[in-house]
Amino acid sequence: MKNILIALAFLCASSVVKAESLKMVVIGNSVSQGTNIFGIGIWPDWNWSSGRKIDSHLMKLERERNMTVEFRNVSIVGATSCLMEKEIYLLGKNFKPDYATIEIGTNDFCLIGFNTDIAGHIKNTVDNLLDKNEQMEIVVSPIPKVTSMYDAIGSKSKCRLLWDIMCPRLLASWMTTEERNQVQKKIDKINDEILRVANQYPQVKFNRDLGHRPIRANEVSEVDCFHPSVLGQQAYSDTTWN
Repeated sequence: MKNILIALAFLCASSVVKAESLKMVVIGNSVSQGTNIFGIGIWPDWNWSSGRKIDSHLMKLERERNMTVEFRNVSIVGATSCLMEKEIYLLGKNFKPDYATIEIGTNDFCLIGFNTDIAGHIKNTVDNLLDKNEQMEIVVSPIPKVTSMYDAIGSKSKCRLLWDIMCPRLLASWMTTEERNQVQKKIDKINDEILRVANQYPQVKFNRDLGHRPIRANEVSEVDCFHPSVLGQQAYSDTTWN
C-alpha cells in the first residue's frame, strides 16, 4: 500500500510540472526566415518569432508559460501581403495553431509601391486564422521604420548601392531628407490602418511602437544593409512581445 501511495503521489506531482503544448505558426516574409544574418541565405534558427538561437516569441512562450511549442514557419522570402493566403494554405488542414505571428509589408513598398492594401490583406489573414481556431492569439507586427536606416548607415557607399537596387522607393541615394520623410508618412498611415484592423479583434496584439522606433546601425545585417542582424531580430522580438 505504501508503495502504491508513493507512486500515486509521484504521478500527481508529475502532472503538475508537466508543460502543456502549444502550436504556433509564423507568417511573413524574409525577416521571419532570418535572411542574410550571417551570409547570403536564410538562418531560421535566429528569426524573431520561432528561432531557438535567440530569445524569440517561441522561447518566451516556453519559458513564461511553461509550455512546449510546436511551430510551423511558412513565411516566404520576398513575400508581399497578398501571399499570406498562400502561406496559410501551406499549413495544411490538420494543423490548428494556438498562436500566430504576422510580419509583412516592406516588400509591398519595395516591389509594388504604395497602392497596396496591406491592412486589408492582414484582416483577411486574421479572419482565415481565426477560422482555424477562434481562440488563437495573433501578434501582428507594424511595418518597421525602414527609412531610418539611411540615418543609421547611409554613409556607407555599399549600403547606398544596395538600396538603389533593392528598394529605391524607400531608400534611394538620390532621395532628399524631405522625400524620405514623406515616404515615412505614407508608411505611418498604413501602420495606423493596420492598428485599426487589430483593434477590431480581442485576439490580436499590435504594438505600434515598433513602427516609430528608429533602427540602429548594429541592428542591420552587414551582408545586405537591409535585413535585421541578430541584434535586430532580438529587438524585433522584444518590441512585438512587449
